[in-house]
Amino acid sequence: MCVYIASVCNRKHPPIITPILVYSLLISSFFVYSVFCFFLSCTLIFMASSSSPTSSPSEGSLSIVVERNPSASKLAELGIKSWPKWGCPPGQFPLKFDAEETCYLLKGKVKAYTKGSSDYVEFGAGDLVIIPKGLSCTWDVSIAVDKYYKFDCSSSAS
Repeated sequence: MCVYIASVCNRKHPPIITPILVYSLLISSFFVYSVFCFFLSCTLIFMASSSSPTSSPSEGSLSIVVERNPSASKLAELGIKSWPKWGCPPGQFPLKFDAEETCYLLKGKVKAYTKGSSDYVEFGAGDLVIIPKGLSCTWDVSIAVDKYYKFDCSSSAS
C-alpha cells in the first residue's frame, strides 16, 4: 500500500486527488479489517455457546407446540400486547429454555432443531409458539424475528 501511495504521489495530479486516494485506501483497509473481526468474533461466540454441557435425558420427550394463526380473541385473552418484545437477525442461535416460553411472532421465519437431532419444527409470522422448560435447541432464523414473549417460571418439564 505504501509503494502504491508513493507512486501516486510522484505523479502530476492536482493536490486534492492524492489525499482522496490515500483516504480511500485507508477506508478500504479499515472495512476489510472490520469484516474480518466481525466474523472472528461470531465464530468465537458460537464456539463458546456450543461447548455447553450435554442435555438432560428427558429432553427427548419435550416438544414445541405451534398454533398457526390464533384468533384475535385468543391473543387478546392472553394479553399478548402487554408482553415484552424481542427480535433477532437471521442466523443460527443455540438456546436452552430454563422456563416455559410462550411467544407470538409478528415477523420472521424459524426452524428450531432439537439438540442432538436433525428433526425440526418450523414456525413464523402469525404463529403462537409454546417452548417447554428444559428444551435445548438451535434456532435457524431465515427471516429476522420480531416477537412478543413471556416466560412461565412455575412450569415444570414433563
